[in-house]
Amino acid sequence: MHPTDEATLNQGLVELEIPEVFNEDWLAVLPEDFPKCLVVSGRIARADGEPITIEQYLELPEDFPALLNEYGELEMSPASDNVHNNRRNALFRLLSFYCEQCDNPNGARIEEEIFVPGFRSYRPDLTYFSRERLQTAIQPLGKRGQRYAVEAPDLVVEILSYSNLEKVVVGDEKKLWKQKDLSEWAPIFKELIKDKNLTKIDLHLKLYEATQVKEVWIVGEANNVYCPKLTVYRLASGKLNKIAEFMAGELFSSPLFPNLAIDPQWIESGAPKEFYRLSFIPKLDHDIDANKSPELAAQAKQLIRRIQQALTLPSQ
Repeated sequence: MHPTDEATLNQGLVELEIPEVFNEDWLAVLPEDFPKCLVVSGRIARADGEPITIEQYLELPEDFPALLNEYGELEMSPASDNVHNNRRNALFRLLSFYCEQCDNPNGARIEEEIFVPGFRSYRPDLTYFSRERLQTAIQPLGKRGQRYAVEAPDLVVEILSYSNLEKVVVGDEKKLWKQKDLSEWAPIFKELIKDKNLTKIDLHLKLYEATQVKEVWIVGEANNVYCPKLTVYRLASGKLNKIAEFMAGELFSSPLFPNLAIDPQWIESGAPKEFYRLSFIPKLDHDIDANKSPELAAQAKQLIRRIQQALTLPSQ
């Protein structure tokens, strides 16, 4: 039996048994000065049993297809399908259009890697930082000075895929390195260790709560990740609470985006053309010459009335 297979099968093992002589086929392809690592069950762990540090992680190429997880391992991430990417991009375009009017053109960001002090890293599908916070949130890290977010974003958006719904096990039995208490994430997940029904998205929500993300949007649902449904979680008294669910045809608003209301259908098929002729700051209006484009102007006015009606509903 391959020694890494034996280590993986031995439940409760917290120290990876490494052979004295390596077979190079077992080693991950990493920079020359990177510690020797093994690939185990889709994760990359240091062969000496120590955790991979953030400093070492930042030395990897920027396009390296793995993230540093809570156990000091590199975890491979499956490629997203086109439906997932199209939905993410449609919402990114919509929020970017709004952010440009707020003098915050870089506020909406795709797959921004977040390094919050006391944690390792996470990379949501889409994030949003207010203009004020963006000035301090993005900082250089590592020897090469790459710029990363060092504060939790105001908004995290997760576009569900079936990999988000896979069961995960939190606890020492998953660690491939020696020190049981080295991970600073452990206290956050203490109450989750015995939960056998925990999914990756549950774990992500717990992390976003621990790092005090103000708002989380989940697109899709467990029974059908491609469903144009949006679930909103909002931070209150340190806890992320589920506020509401919205289906295609229903507008929802957020205190993060004054004068803006969004239809989940727009995440599925893109916002209508009249949306991109509206102005949201300082007030909801449109800039279409009714004499030149009467049909588009009428559609814009109708959309404004619809958004205004959604904004007058009780706080969501």
